Amino acid sequence: MNQKKFYPFIKPNTSENKYLKFFPVMNQDLFQFTTITRHLKKRRRILISAWSLFDGKKFKLFPRSFSEIFLDSGAFSMMSSGKKYHYNTKELADFVVESLPTIACPLDFPLHFHDHQTKTKYSMEFAINQTVENTREFFDLTDQVKKEVTRIAVLQGETVEDYLLCYDLLKEQGLTNEKLAIGSLCTRKQTSEIVKILAKIGEETKRKFHAFGVSAAIFSTKYRIHDYLESFDSMSWFYPRKFGRITVFLKPTNRLVELNAKNELTAQEFLVCLFNNYQEYIDFLIQKDFAKAKNTRLDSFLFQNMPKIEEVKT
Repeated sequence: MNQKKFYPFIKPNTSENKYLKFFPVMNQDLFQFTTITRHLKKRRRILISAWSLFDGKKFKLFPRSFSEIFLDSGAFSMMSSGKKYHYNTKELADFVVESLPTIACPLDFPLHFHDHQTKTKYSMEFAINQTVENTREFFDLTDQVKKEVTRIAVLQGETVEDYLLCYDLLKEQGLTNEKLAIGSLCTRKQTSEIVKILAKIGEETKRKFHAFGVSAAIFSTKYRIHDYLESFDSMSWFYPRKFGRITVFLKPTNRLVELNAKNELTAQEFLVCLFNNYQEYIDFLIQKDFAKAKNTRLDSFLFQNMPKIEEVKT
């Protein structure tokens, strides 16, 4: 077996900028086993979709055992379900005021969806304008908790020009003074497309963003992700459970291995292992990324394959 190259952990230079943050996405199993959260890593950040908290009439409160809670609006999940919005901006804003998450975002309007009555695809202009209008209403309704909750405005678009138009419209209304995020990235199949969008928008706006629904593959490029992102979230930490496997990050050799433990662990033990080990792996990628040269130019954008996951039979 070939020895993988060893990358030492690099302590971030906090005087330069804040450390890139990773928010694992909360799934229903973690809701079911809320008692296991005491066994998760101390840095317990989590992203929770408001859609997963809504029972059709009201929102249920999320567990308080996490140090940072990012409340996503759930707009993409609702529209993917084939149903119209089950709650509006006012209902979501009222829940934010009541629950006080660390970060909250408005009901943006994701792309690639159709009007279920007319069966026609929503236009880009409509999606962007609806996103801006919902953001303005959300910020107005949550103004009383702006010291406790960081509001995040979401950019929507198909092309870089679309995203920049959305940014300009949000900026005109004074809605870009807090955090910013880029939506509709999870529908893109090519990592190269995602990273180029992040880089070009970052260079045009001179701002950093949160990226919704990206995988660890964004670290497989020559780009320094720290230059364009403040944070990102992913559901990929949970995927190995579908196949009854645990992905384990091993130090100091910095290798990923898969352990076949389908019948050896309880559901709770499985989740703890998946959650904690994926955090270790992301920590390694983030710190490796931090060590890259700053402001890698677009014309030197190159890709390298991520190390293949090795299987260890038990």
